Amino acid sequence: MSIYSLIALYELQQRRGDKVSSIDVICRPDKRTGRGLKQISEVPIKGIASELELGLHQIDTFNNWQPPKPFDLIVAVSFGLLVPARLINGAKYGGLNLHPSLLPDLRGPAPIQHTLLRHRASTGITLQTMHPTRFDHGMILDQEEAPVPPHSTPEDLVDMLGPLGARMLAKG
Repeated sequence: MSIYSLIALYELQQRRGDKVSSIDVICRPDKRTGRGLKQISEVPIKGIASELELGLHQIDTFNNWQPPKPFDLIVAVSFGLLVPARLINGAKYGGLNLHPSLLPDLRGPAPIQHTLLRHRASTGITLQTMHPTRFDHGMILDQEEAPVPPHSTPEDLVDMLGPLGARMLAKG
């Protein structure tokens, strides 16, 4: 999901530099995976950020982390860390979160997997403000419902919801 949103914001920056003057990406560090933890798995958005020559910051916690420069807006998409109030409050326009469910339904991690496990006929995407102390409890700004096609996989839903969320974010 995050790759779709990053590309949409990057394209907006290319078209309308007055709206998006710069983009930095914060992602989790690469992790060791596989038998014996011998392979290093790169976070997919890291490669896209590098390709687009965007500022990249890999962190596992916000403790003692300070942004390298002032910023206007924080956008979180499938990030997995709670952005602390000090950063949200430090952003001129606060923070936005894109969540792959129709909140308040399926708050928290793995909403796509929960949609499939519960055999839901529909799902959706939510754009909300970031809450300073709780995941997925911000003010809902926009939502779009989408049907769940039969025999969908998590990857299918990401590929369906990702572009919907990216468009929502870019127009927002």
